[in-house]
Amino acid sequence: AALTAAYVAPRTETEEKLAHIWQELLGVEKVGVEDNFFELGGHSLLATRLLSMIRKSLQAELQIKDIFTYPSIAALADQLLTRGSGRLLPAIVPAKREGKLPLSFSQERLWFIDQLQGSSHYHLPAVFRLQGALDVEGLQASFRQILERHESLRTVFLQEEGEACQQIMDAAHWQMGYSEAPAQ
Repeated sequence: AALTAAYVAPRTETEEKLAHIWQELLGVEKVGVEDNFFELGGHSLLATRLLSMIRKSLQAELQIKDIFTYPSIAALADQLLTRGSGRLLPAIVPAKREGKLPLSFSQERLWFIDQLQGSSHYHLPAVFRLQGALDVEGLQASFRQILERHESLRTVFLQEEGEACQQIMDAAHWQMGYSEAPAQ
């Protein structure tokens, strides 16, 4: 009630677009240009989404610190006008991950240590005892989703002609192994 008591309507097209973005993002029905993003329920994760929405809607590039420095629509709109639209950074697109790829410096270190003394320090084997009925297909589908999401779990190091490289395996070929313990 205190926030809407001092409601100031958007005055420019930029302020109107920002107000619409904030309403959608924060789930607030009415946003004034003097309202504070963080007082309306915004937080750092929503600020990151706000940057993305501003980028799409206004074709403007901002930094996360701008949201903290200029937390009202009026201040943020002024910042956008002062800075200008600037150069819009290209969208990040995933690189092709086919074939053999060079190792990062950290991976080279792991590979070298493995060659010297083995890599048992980096493997964390685990055994789980489950009781009751197990949905094997559901468990396998869950693991496959995790593998599809995290390519580091599907990455293997190969050595060809003394050179190490990495290859990212396809999650579709992964099979879960399990064994049933005898009834006690």
